[in-house]
Amino acid sequence: MENSTFFLAYILILVASVVITLVVINFLRPGIKKFFGFLSPDEDVSGFLTRLTITVVLLGGLSGALAGHYNTGENANWLTLIWDSAGQIRESLQQLFITLIILAITFSLLLMLAKRISRE
Repeated sequence: MENSTFFLAYILILVASVVITLVVINFLRPGIKKFFGFLSPDEDVSGFLTRLTITVVLLGGLSGALAGHYNTGENANWLTLIWDSAGQIRESLQQLFITLIILAITFSLLLMLAKRISRE
């Protein structure tokens, strides 16, 4: 197989991973805005925290999307290309999942702290 085939596959999977990340961000954006609006009534602070969170999610998805390890040796064929592409997508989704879990735990702790402070 030619190296251009592997390069094209890498670029296509990279674009697919970025699209998946952007879909997840668009899905989470209204909830993130409302959450930070609840935590901080100041619009500048809540807007900054929203943008910061979206940037963290975007970088989490991109870091996995860029991790492509394609076998381009003489034993490379379409099967190895498919497995390597699937590995790149898996890595992207795994990084995105880990990022979202860390953010969910952080948001839960912040919400519990905010409720505790408001009770006192």
